Amino acid sequence: MTQRERLLAVLKGDTPDVVPWFADLSNWIYSQRKQRFIPSANKELDYEMIDFYKDVGAGIYLELGSVLDVSYKGDVEEIQKIDGDTFTWTLKTPIGELREIRLYNEKSFSWDIAKRMVESISDLKIIRYAMERKSYIPRYEKYEKMVEACGEYGLPYAHGVYYSGLAFFISRFMGVEKTIYALYDEPEQMAETINLINQVNLTGIELLCNSPAEVILISDNLSSDIQSPSLFNQYSLKYYKKAAEMIHNSGKFFAVHLDGRARGLLKCLVECNVDVADAVTPKPTGDMTPSEIRAEAGNRLILSGGVSPVYWLPDKHEKDFIKHVRDWLDLKKISPGLIMSDGDQTPPGTELKRIKLMKEIVEEFGRY
Repeated sequence: MTQRERLLAVLKGDTPDVVPWFADLSNWIYSQRKQRFIPSANKELDYEMIDFYKDVGAGIYLELGSVLDVSYKGDVEEIQKIDGDTFTWTLKTPIGELREIRLYNEKSFSWDIAKRMVESISDLKIIRYAMERKSYIPRYEKYEKMVEACGEYGLPYAHGVYYSGLAFFISRFMGVEKTIYALYDEPEQMAETINLINQVNLTGIELLCNSPAEVILISDNLSSDIQSPSLFNQYSLKYYKKAAEMIHNSGKFFAVHLDGRARGLLKCLVECNVDVADAVTPKPTGDMTPSEIRAEAGNRLILSGGVSPVYWLPDKHEKDFIKHVRDWLDLKKISPGLIMSDGDQTPPGTELKRIKLMKEIVEEFGRY
């Protein structure tokens, strides 16, 4: 079976010949090229990157670009630009202007947020004004190009909606601490804004449901130490359940990006009828062992992930890396709902030989 066939089998509840191996090698590739990851970019297909996945025998499902474009109606203007080491995201409206500033970090190959877009509760009315005029434009032809480029090595996950309302505040608009204070100090305004964002997101999800994609991804970067199960249940549960209903009614599969601490949130995803928990990261970076992850997830939820980032790096002996990967692959004895992935991303600093080794490990120890 090809990597694509293996993943499709798992999604449909069947048992493949070997556990599928799908990776996110994008950050590693950017670091090798000395190329910067561009935040919020609606990427064109990177054929060189796709060829690299094929060379190392890994399936590709992410970092292929968005199937949706974002537009604002009327008198709202969105501006995203890079000037040297500074990335600026601006929302201009008749009732005010908001700006996020990010600075490039050479060490982490990422963009640190130096200024948050929302700095006071009074800014929420500007966010709501913009969100009420936000819409999505389908670019289904881009998905068809993704599938053609990846061939039997790829099963692109369709995205373009990105964060839920709560995740937008935690990850971008306000940050963790200020979001938590605001939820307690101004619960009505926060709930109104979060619910509005979620409603707008659902219009984008409806477009994804009408796309030729087979899997739809919400990339909330969930972590239970930040978005606790109680917060998730209060602000995101209904949104996720509605998204799942729409996605399943369209005959597609629903994946959610859970790349942080998983304890407690796996149960939430099961309750929401999510099909795939993506980027699941075990100890020591995560907070659970593979067996603990499967125990909380039950046997229906497909688990995709398995490698704590520290095990990719050269200071971990190869035999320890192999054992770490085998611990994840052993979950196949409990349920065929298993995908070998890189625990969010293969980090810069990983040796090429270790990336190539993964295919050999999976072919030997991931065989049913």
